[in-house]
Amino acid sequence: MRRPIIAVTQRVDEVASYREFRDCVDQRWAELLERCGLLPLFVPNTYSETEEWLAAFDIDGCILTGGNDLSVIPNAESRAPERDRAEKALLEKAYSETLPVLGVCRGLQMLNHHFGGSLTPVGDHVAVRHTVSRIESKETHEGAPAAHLERHAPMEVNSFHDYGFPVEKTSPQLAPLLASDDGCVEAVVHRELPWVGIMWHPEREESFKKADIGLIELLFGDAADEKGVR
Repeated sequence: MRRPIIAVTQRVDEVASYREFRDCVDQRWAELLERCGLLPLFVPNTYSETEEWLAAFDIDGCILTGGNDLSVIPNAESRAPERDRAEKALLEKAYSETLPVLGVCRGLQMLNHHFGGSLTPVGDHVAVRHTVSRIESKETHEGAPAAHLERHAPMEVNSFHDYGFPVEKTSPQLAPLLASDDGCVEAVVHRELPWVGIMWHPEREESFKKADIGLIELLFGDAADEKGVR
């Protein structure tokens, strides 16, 4: 059996000295996914028919990585509308086929926006480490990834974002699980789909954390087992 194929989105960087716009992603994403027994497939942002491109690959899940601002954010410095379009197509495919999705940092922002939530500027969340804790709620969250996240909280994570959202600005379709001390939502799960969002970067840890590896293996391993691809 083959290893699960995971579509991984890329940030858009402008390299002025070469007059180029480049799709790129931290090399450690490939290392992390290999460690988890997964095959990464990096998604181009400017292919005009993203749906056709995706149809050529039998993907088993998706990761929306960090970097860039969403185009809906007014006056944002690093907007990439071509990336927004590619990720929207990817989410639509994941929705239609009930594929698992992991949104990381910008990816969590994208999930919240995609389902009607909103974003707000946040302070002291760039290049820092802080603690995330369980959000007190009477709601029971089903699924192994949700239980895994709640079981490992409180935990210290990295932080590299200027925008976030409090519980009250979370999409009704997403259940907030973890938050920072200032009330910013740091982890969510979709109430029906196998979709998870986190604000920290697993790939930026000096040594990959067992909690992050476990989350990725649970999210994509369960789906792969159901499809019988590993």
